[in-house]
Amino acid sequence: MGITILRRRRNAEQDGPRGQGVSAPGLFIFVVLTAASVGGVALMNHPGPAIAGALIGIYFLFAIQVAEQWEKAAVLRLGRYRGLRGPGAFVIIPVIDSVSRFVD
Repeated sequence: MGITILRRRRNAEQDGPRGQGVSAPGLFIFVVLTAASVGGVALMNHPGPAIAGALIGIYFLFAIQVAEQWEKAAVLRLGRYRGLRGPGAFVIIPVIDSVSRFVD
């Protein structure tokens, strides 16, 4: 029993803090929007769609978070508790919201 707790703790320390960075759905949306904006540049011969697509893609890259099936995430908005999110995908405002802790 004690060994499994130590393994879980060691694995959690190696994985790093959760809620920091990008999720797989956010990365997928970023790639799709970037590819679509590059296609828009090819059709219109103007860099506007590429810039807009990249900015919207970057927003979704950091806005979409995913909590595993057995987890819930505590979301803070400007340091105040806003509620638990998850399990599954949820959206935060990247600069204003933060995911403080994932709870089993």
